[in-house]
Amino acid sequence: MKTTRNGFTLVELLVVITIVGVLAALVAAGLSKAKMRGYQTASVNNLRQWGIALTASLSDYDNRLPSTGMTGDAVDIMDQDAWFNRLPGYMQEVPLSNPLAISLTPKYGQKSVWVNPAIPYDEFVRYSNPPVNRLFSYAMNGWLSTTAEPTMSKLRIESMTSTVFMGEQGDDKSELHPESLRAYIGPGDVVSSRENAAHFLFCDGRVELIKRETFDPRFVASGHSPIDTALLNPGFSYVPVVGAVAE
Repeated sequence: MKTTRNGFTLVELLVVITIVGVLAALVAAGLSKAKMRGYQTASVNNLRQWGIALTASLSDYDNRLPSTGMTGDAVDIMDQDAWFNRLPGYMQEVPLSNPLAISLTPKYGQKSVWVNPAIPYDEFVRYSNPPVNRLFSYAMNGWLSTTAEPTMSKLRIESMTSTVFMGEQGDDKSELHPESLRAYIGPGDVVSSRENAAHFLFCDGRVELIKRETFDPRFVASGHSPIDTALLNPGFSYVPVVGAVAE
């Protein structure tokens, strides 16, 4: 006499649930990686646009770079030499000194040359509150603009290919601070993991993904630091010329 099975045994159900769980985890991991790749692509494109704008502006400004727009520890929004006022016009963007810039401030998730989409929501809203403060997803290398020489000539830069012009940051400062620079690419902490990486725009227009162990002076061996003003780093440097000082 034949017996008919109705439904699954407990073991079979557990096996199916386990398989579904594994597949769901794999799909989630794949989506997360794809999302991060999308963020990277968008940020690289943003930095390239800033690089194109910089190159285009140099012929109009006698090869002189913009300033960082910082006065002491504060951003001077009305500084017309600042990168965030000089360069936007070359990309059909509104400079931050224009009153219209407040109403045009990008919202979270909005595609914009001003925004690195890898920045989490809580960090985004913390700083994106003009005119009280503004989020700078990207910031200019402070060694290219000092009190003594607010706008440095491109011709003075000893190595255009290794000197940083701009990098991903993610706070309310328009000047790049390597120690506090947020590196969103990687599994570790964005401000301390030496394995996490950030994108940098070099003075020659190239954009590259660099690990913290290379761009953060705290993790770089003596003699090869990117802020060593006596011996320039041939591969990656914030310092444009021997003896330069960021203030």
